[in-house]
Amino acid sequence: MGASYSLLFSEQQIDGRVDDTVVQGVDPAYAQRLKNASAERLLPIWLRDLDTGTVVDRAALQRDHDFARSPFFDYVVRPEGRFHCLISTPFVSDTQRYHLIVGRPFHREDFAPSDVRVLRTLLPYIGRAIALEHEAAAAKSDATSLRLAFDHLASNVLIVAQDGRLRFANIGATRLLQVRDGLGLAGDIITASSPAANSMLQQSIQRVLTAEGGAETSLHLPRPSGCPPLQVRILRLEMQTEPVPGSGLLAGRVMIVVQEHELDDQVDGWSIGKIYGLSPKELEVSVLLARGQTLRTASSTLGISYNTARCHLRRALDKTSNHRQSDLIRMVLNASPRLRR
Repeated sequence: MGASYSLLFSEQQIDGRVDDTVVQGVDPAYAQRLKNASAERLLPIWLRDLDTGTVVDRAALQRDHDFARSPFFDYVVRPEGRFHCLISTPFVSDTQRYHLIVGRPFHREDFAPSDVRVLRTLLPYIGRAIALEHEAAAAKSDATSLRLAFDHLASNVLIVAQDGRLRFANIGATRLLQVRDGLGLAGDIITASSPAANSMLQQSIQRVLTAEGGAETSLHLPRPSGCPPLQVRILRLEMQTEPVPGSGLLAGRVMIVVQEHELDDQVDGWSIGKIYGLSPKELEVSVLLARGQTLRTASSTLGISYNTARCHLRRALDKTSNHRQSDLIRMVLNASPRLRR
């Protein structure tokens, strides 16, 4: 079309204010004057009434003597000098109207009827591009809302691709992966804590992805700390019908929901402390470790230094004849009446 400048701007349906502007070949001050004019409600009524697919040319504007005498013309149009232009509305939604202005300097030839036909042909495609941008923004907003919702769940939620790569983890799952007690990451690949458990996990993911219908499965993953196993539920989220090029595999994702035993009100360790003569602090450190805390977080919880907590742990290990922290944790868990089977 040989346009020398273009201006795309959106106007609020409710109050006529101009929001976004995209300019090319025009002084940005022009766009700012347009925004200021909309704030002062100077936009011409005919612009708001312009139907999608309609193109208005400079000749039509010149014949509109009221428009030529309007404050909008004086404030927005006149400072830019004399231009040939075509004005159209490529997209309208419930909340916004988008207007497109293309132009060329007055010393060049005016737009021909063929140029108008080209613009009319392009308008549906421009409108679709704007609509897609709106849809993408809405999808991004929905994804943000879903992420916030997942973060408030009591469960640990992970989204994993067919190749085992982590695509999403809520706050609880992120904490669980960092602890690496039952589940962890090798790079960005989700893994279990032992080769046998990891093989079981990966096979379960593949089984869910390749099964017919809405597949899901459950399994338990052991934890090196000695805490009760993680309860894992795997559900298929999506599945492509065409194989991934070069792999022969169908692409898909699964949601992994991980439940941990709520140990805070179940682990007391009272009998261990009484039988083995643990001091109150030695018992408190042992119980906090059994509840899933690290020694450093346990020291913070108790308001003591890390070295002091380590001394309490060492004495508790000596008194209970255990050589490893995991053995002490297992003893505390087995001695808690509500966890015994």
